[in-house]
Formats: sequence, structure tokens, C-alpha cells
Amino acid sequence: MSSMKRCLFIDDDESLISIYREACKLYDDVESQFFSDASLAEVHLKSLAPGYYDLIVVDNSMRGKIYAGESFCHFAKNISPAQKILMITGDSFRVALPRDWDNVRVLQKPVANLIEVIQSYLE
Repeated sequence: MSSMKRCLFIDDDESLISIYREACKLYDDVESQFFSDASLAEVHLKSLAPGYYDLIVVDNSMRGKIYAGESFCHFAKNISPAQKILMITGDSFRVALPRDWDNVRVLQKPVANLIEVIQSYLE
């Protein structure tokens, strides 16, 4: 990766947030922001220019939350239609995405190669 990349991570599982933090420390050229609440991440994203983040990684289903991954994707895509998003899910059903979301990828938990997937999205 040649220039500084920005990533936004949203997950209510603090152990996954810790893994994301550690993974990002491996790269000098990745600037990251972490949220455990999608509604707080939405407020944060509203304050930035469209396309500020090179990649958003969001959990599809957060315990006790009505508002989660797919809703956040709709919000982010309305701000920046070209936004790259990785939606992580532990749900057994297949997530149906709108056809024009060609730069949104759904990954099933557990994600063994998460660091490689993130790196490939940032290149």
C-alpha cells in the first residue's frame, strides 16, 4: 500500500475490535477509527467528507441493536455510493444486497483470513 489508508470498524464485540486494532498496528499506512455502536459511527461519518474512509468494516448483527450492519450500509452508500464496505456476519442466512452495491462484500464468521481480505480491499 503506497499512501495512507483510512478504515472505519464497527462491531459490538470488543474482542473483535481488539483484533482489528492489533491488525491495523501491523501497517504504518493505515489510520483507523473504531466504534462499538453503529449509531455513534453514523454521527461520526456524517461529520466527514464523502469517501473519507477507504474501507468500512461493519458487523451485520449487533446484540440488542435494531440498527446494525445492513442499515449502516444503506446510510454509508447514500453519503458515498462508491464506498467500499466489508459486512461481517455470523448469521446463517444469506444477506441479500442491492445489485448496485458491487463494492460491498459479505464475509461469514469466523473469518480466518480477515487481515488478508482487508489488505486486498485497501490495495
